[in-house]
Amino acid sequence: MKKLLLLLASTFLLQFSNAQNKTDLFGVWQAKLNGKLMTGKDLGVTQSPYSNHFIFYVFSKDASYIVIGPNKTQITKAGMPGLIKNQSAGEGTYKIYDSVPAIEDETVRKKFEGQSPFKAKTIFVQAYIQGNPTSFYYEPDVKKMFGLNKEAKLELLKVGIF
Repeated sequence: MKKLLLLLASTFLLQFSNAQNKTDLFGVWQAKLNGKLMTGKDLGVTQSPYSNHFIFYVFSKDASYIVIGPNKTQITKAGMPGLIKNQSAGEGTYKIYDSVPAIEDETVRKKFEGQSPFKAKTIFVQAYIQGNPTSFYYEPDVKKMFGLNKEAKLELLKVGIF
């Protein structure tokens, strides 16, 4: 009986910790490129004021977004439709994977395999925002997401809830 109870408790804790890592992804993430906060200029935007606005990624329970804005305070669930309407944000989907072999799309899986080895408990994210694929991996120990491009070091820092 004790073994059964112990097995059930360990299974629950394993599932809870895995679910916690996934919910850690939900929120507003500010992009850093090569150590500096990413702006519209880094994406080739030349029109003021957008060239000086910051780049944010947002992951909610149901969708992913990329937002260009002056700060994180305007990024809310209620405000997102307005940001999309005035083209300050783009909407998409994303999938989360617990391991590289679990990634369904072979092309995406090979991109991640080229970056291995990964630390234990790493979560893999494949986002499609306005049809454009973007890959990240989340390291729970440092609570950051990273891009896969080796030449341009992309980091996402969590800066808010959504």
